[in-house]
Amino acid sequence: MILYSSRNKFLLKLALGFFCLLSVTSCSSEGDIPESGSDMPISIGADIARGIFSRNYIESGTVADGTFYISYPSAANSTYVTLPVTFNNFGSSPEIGMVQTGDPNQKFTWNMVGGGATPIFYLDNVASNPLLTSDIPNTVLFDTSYNPYRAGVFDEVAGTNDLLWGNKTIGRQTTNTVMFDLHHNMSRIRLQITVDKTNERIPEDLSLENAVVSISSINQNPLSYNRIDGTLELDMAPTAYSDLTFVGDGIGWKTEETDQADPNITVYTTYDFVVPPQGLLDDEKRPRLTITLNSGKVYSGILPHAMLIPDPNKPNDSELSYPVTMYFLKEHILTIRTLISEEPPTLAFMPVQVVEWVDKGEFSLEAHQAGLYFASEFQNLIRYYQQYNEYQLNRYGELVTPQDWDSQIWHFNVFRSMTLDYDRIHQTMIVEGERLDFQFNFNGYRVYVAKNGESRQVNEIQLYDLVTGASTFPF
Repeated sequence: MILYSSRNKFLLKLALGFFCLLSVTSCSSEGDIPESGSDMPISIGADIARGIFSRNYIESGTVADGTFYISYPSAANSTYVTLPVTFNNFGSSPEIGMVQTGDPNQKFTWNMVGGGATPIFYLDNVASNPLLTSDIPNTVLFDTSYNPYRAGVFDEVAGTNDLLWGNKTIGRQTTNTVMFDLHHNMSRIRLQITVDKTNERIPEDLSLENAVVSISSINQNPLSYNRIDGTLELDMAPTAYSDLTFVGDGIGWKTEETDQADPNITVYTTYDFVVPPQGLLDDEKRPRLTITLNSGKVYSGILPHAMLIPDPNKPNDSELSYPVTMYFLKEHILTIRTLISEEPPTLAFMPVQVVEWVDKGEFSLEAHQAGLYFASEFQNLIRYYQQYNEYQLNRYGELVTPQDWDSQIWHFNVFRSMTLDYDRIHQTMIVEGERLDFQFNFNGYRVYVAKNGESRQVNEIQLYDLVTGASTFPF
């Protein structure tokens, strides 16, 4: 039996401390991370995913230049205060950002930060409007003289219209460097138009040289920016929506490529445009793509209503997908593709390709004007299914082959809440003969079935059972 005196205990602690130093491990009797001093300066670091540098503008990679803005909870009352952060400072590593407090003798330290044990910091690249001050905290106002995030050609050189934002929750005083992952909070769009001159009657009649290409009804001029959630506020008045010209008004094509295998096929691609993230109007003002040729011909079509996005958990299985509403997504690049031809004179939308703005892998979305938007369309679906007119059924969904299945199945998509008449739908879509099986995808919308003045909400399986006759009202 060994007895420890107070002196022995002191020597044991000393030996343990020395052992910790030699093993370069974090030793603590409580298992805590050693705290940094509350009066030590806090520095900032930021990554924009991974990828390449684009001249002097960092589209992805480690931030090493420029001025950003950090918002932090004040120690005085935990309201958020915003200060500039400069990178590439003299005498320090370019990747270390220094917070400018406005006083050269005052560093940014933990004792300036409130917000409890785990304060939340926000970082962005949005300078305040020098002419306007908002009454709403942490909000930057825009006007005609200062609005860097209006829709327009993407600035690939300096990134002046690339809104970067990120947040970081961190334990108080656990480090003296706060690292952010920044995100691109604008949506990026390009148009890719394929011209098929196979049936061109007059040479160069379908040429897109000197053409004017635009999309109508886009909300282009944000009103303000919120530093806390990184969002842009848009004016929702009808007058806020206008045409966005992709080609014309001094803007040409970025590339023009002729298919080597078929010289009748030419692919024209626009420059990338940034627009504030937004949904598309779903009435008579829905955005329309218009292509006006130098010959005077006009091709026009309404942008698709829905997109099918592959299951992110199974990116290699193109059949496993689910539909979403067409949307100008932040942090993504949408390539809207169309095909125009002369005989017959048509403009057809091809699958819309969407990739993440940053290099984290990619996925694609397919856009289709395929879905049920009104109860009256459901009656058309029933009629075409009874006739088994596959050509017309494609208006309401698509044929897919589920994994490990030997046959195809219809996926009929619902993109608006609706009420269906039980007497008009019950036992009207019986799977028999040449008719392939099907399922409904509600996509978050609600479907009701009404009978004798009573209305019940149904799910996809219940609706299937009703129309196939497997069940009756009220289930």
